[in-house]
Amino acid sequence: MRSVADAAPERLSLVVDVGHNRQLILLRWIAIASVAATVLVSSSLGVVSESAMLWAVVAVMACVNVVLAALVRRPDVARYGHRLVVSQLAFDMIALNVLVHCAGGIENPFAFFYVFLALIAGMACSRSGAWALAAGAFVLLGATAVFEQVGWVPRHPLNLHTGVEPSGLRHGGTYLLGFLVALGSVLFGVVAYATSTMARLREAAQAQRALRERLDQQERLALIGEVVAGVVHEISPPL
Repeated sequence: MRSVADAAPERLSLVVDVGHNRQLILLRWIAIASVAATVLVSSSLGVVSESAMLWAVVAVMACVNVVLAALVRRPDVARYGHRLVVSQLAFDMIALNVLVHCAGGIENPFAFFYVFLALIAGMACSRSGAWALAAGAFVLLGATAVFEQVGWVPRHPLNLHTGVEPSGLRHGGTYLLGFLVALGSVLFGVVAYATSTMARLREAAQAQRALRERLDQQERLALIGEVVAGVVHEISPPL
């Protein structure tokens, strides 16, 4: 049977995961509102010519967020907290990939929002989970960009010049390679820094918790010693 001290870190981890899930849901509502405003403005300015798919992604994100908000309130879901965190971030990366693909591809500056998601993954997930999410995001965006480059999937270029229709490919393979190298370097660098920093913080918190437990134990032993000394003094016969 596990002791209370052994179960305490597990309970703390569950509480932290629940907090992470709620924060991700809040951040997603902010992202949904921001994306909706961006699509509305860019459509009215003619920057994005095909906005139907973008609105569809916004609607899917909103529906998923409603379900997640109801799901995290259930007590029986708490034990799956970390898996839910990873699943949420994976969904966000897929949604971001679709949004970027439908709004200019690697020409879209919002493609570097992958770095923000990688930072969250490094802080909220385990080391293996964070690296898996970063690798998946890089492969997903890289494959989509390559498929656009070779013509396997249609491109949706941005119309950044008023009165000029969006053109075809604007960048060659050299630009694509440079973009992927830059994004991969930043993406994996952020994950490496975030995971190592969080590991040190967890180790420091664990050491502090162990020190506090030792101090509490010493205080209890000292109190027991004082009580025993007092009892012995009371029952001992006078000299």
